[in-house]
Amino acid sequence: MVFPQLSYDIDAKAFDIFRDWVRVVKGKYPAWELVLEDEREIVKSFKGSVMEGLQRIGEREPNHRNLLDWCTGYLKGFVSSGLSFEWNRRYVQFQSEGYKHALWLKSLILFLGVDSDALKRVNRLYRYLLENNFPFQDLPNTETEEELMGRQVLADFECQQNWGFHKPYMEDLLYQDFLKTLDKAEQLEVPDLDEYFSLEEMEEIILKSPFDSDRNAA
Repeated sequence: MVFPQLSYDIDAKAFDIFRDWVRVVKGKYPAWELVLEDEREIVKSFKGSVMEGLQRIGEREPNHRNLLDWCTGYLKGFVSSGLSFEWNRRYVQFQSEGYKHALWLKSLILFLGVDSDALKRVNRLYRYLLENNFPFQDLPNTETEEELMGRQVLADFECQQNWGFHKPYMEDLLYQDFLKTLDKAEQLEVPDLDEYFSLEEMEEIILKSPFDSDRNAA
């Protein structure tokens, strides 16, 4: 679907909303750095959210979608919540400590998957700890690798077997840690769209919706 042609510059409004949202983020996180490779992504995400909202309205019963006041209120709420989620996900949460911890764990998983020597060393440690039945709270954490394991040698197939067994657990740990990051992240809301759109401008978007077959046919 093509975005409707409007009598005003909606791209400029999208940029204004994003700039004001950035000020909100900067006020909360002064050290936060905006990584924006292509400014066109701002307009794309804004228009995409508007189009999705129009589609939802078009799927409603006629007694709802033909009421302009209901449609404009629904669209403003839909776009605001959608952009708040997307912009926080894309520009804020990736700089959080929780996300950086998750990346570190993912880097470790990738490293062990491609470095056979490192995987063997980890497996030697694993076998040593497993065979000595250490209570978890008494696991050693100060000895050097050689002091722990001597010079035992593990066959390649055993290392790969252990890796195949434990990698899914590490992946699941990574996933759960990332979910915790999302749960704890404070979502910074975009500014109220009423500050940028007049009632007439919002109604124009509704009236030109490409998803409303009844109104377009009329």
